[in-house]
Amino acid sequence: MPFDFLDGISFITDLLSLDFSGDSVNNDDSKKSGKKRKPKTLFWSVIFLLIALVIFLTGFNEFNIENSLTALAVCSIMGTGLSFVFFYSLYQIGWYDFRNLWMFLLFNVSVILMMISLILCIYMQWMV
Repeated sequence: MPFDFLDGISFITDLLSLDFSGDSVNNDDSKKSGKKRKPKTLFWSVIFLLIALVIFLTGFNEFNIENSLTALAVCSIMGTGLSFVFFYSLYQIGWYDFRNLWMFLLFNVSVILMMISLILCIYMQWMV
């Protein structure tokens, strides 16, 4: 039996459309309590930016790597990928909601910078 390409695509879309967060249970609880969860995206964005700043300032005293551009590119790609995994997990939990575009951009950029600085710091400590 030959494999049909459209069947494979439909299987993947069905898999991606599954909801693993259990929102139906959480929606009933949130309606009963009457409390709205206030998003603290500005607070967490500032915390992540401060962590990234501290790591950048203290972790990179000497940048004496032979292939520094390659190391910087690889660590940036790894940090961006790790932050996307973090964003997806927040989305599945239900905490990835934003009131406006600026809070969305601030939070995403701060998390990406923190992850890149963390990976670069780990790379500098282990490889140098």
